[in-house]
Amino acid sequence: MKVTPGNNQRMVIVSIISIVILFFLWLTKINGVTLDSISYYGLHLIYEGMYLAMLWYLISILQFSGESVSVQTPFTIFLGVGLVNYLISLVNVQTAVIAGTGALVGIITIYTAIYTFHVKHHNIKRPFRILGIALLVALLLKISLVFLPIPPGKYVPGPDRFIGLINLIPLLAILYILLQTRRILKAEPVSSSE
Repeated sequence: MKVTPGNNQRMVIVSIISIVILFFLWLTKINGVTLDSISYYGLHLIYEGMYLAMLWYLISILQFSGESVSVQTPFTIFLGVGLVNYLISLVNVQTAVIAGTGALVGIITIYTAIYTFHVKHHNIKRPFRILGIALLVALLLKISLVFLPIPPGKYVPGPDRFIGLINLIPLLAILYILLQTRRILKAEPVSSSE
């Protein structure tokens, strides 16, 4: 996807819509509102598709800013694993493959977060570092949910209800990158060769 002011504006809108969808899904879960499975599944698939589009656009931003392939590669792998998870969720396969992708996604998230600190373009260096920190914080929070103490004999809603809220952290960082890219595009004219 080409980095242009129009495409960037569309991706800002996609980012905001995905944040709203994810927040809505989290609110319904935390408040005990049950959506019918088609609505929940449909909204979740829309959110996942938008997330993949944003990752694809982040790779385009890295290419646009002239970052090396070694910086782009972790994002490409992250996008590839996200696409595989998305395709698996489309067919709704509940197998060991899904269980095994959790550890893989965690490792690739760490790999991607580390390489966000290798971005050299001065205008997007800070936003990508914030994304790296957001990815690591979200991963650590998800891992820490496993260790929450649950008193025996009492019903406590599962810690998985916080996953949707935790997933907002990287989305907000991606929105910040998109807004920073919009500022760059306004300051620098885009040549026809790019």
